[in-house]
Amino acid sequence: MMTFDGRLKDVVTVEKLTETQEDSGKVTRGWASQGTRRAQVETLFGRKLLEAQTEAATTDTEVIMRRFDGLIPTQYRFTFGTRTLRIIRVVGVELRHRFMQVFCKEEVVV
Repeated sequence: MMTFDGRLKDVVTVEKLTETQEDSGKVTRGWASQGTRRAQVETLFGRKLLEAQTEAATTDTEVIMRRFDGLIPTQYRFTFGTRTLRIIRVVGVELRHRFMQVFCKEEVVV
């Protein structure tokens, strides 16, 4: 049985897209933190990048983490240091699906 516990050495912040309606009726979109999680963040290159891109064409980063409340929705994103990672695809891994493999695309935030 594969386990990832010892490899979850990174900390990511999980963020959810939110919308707030102002008194004027204008809708403002922003990101709200849903907490931090231990994870393994890996920038993909070479063979591993090609394999990941068969799962999701624009993938450039893989995040492994424990599942929580099922699989994380693709409407969420991660921040990791100064990096922002948009979630492209989520897959449950190992027999009991205690972990999830999240394919991400790094975004340039201005």
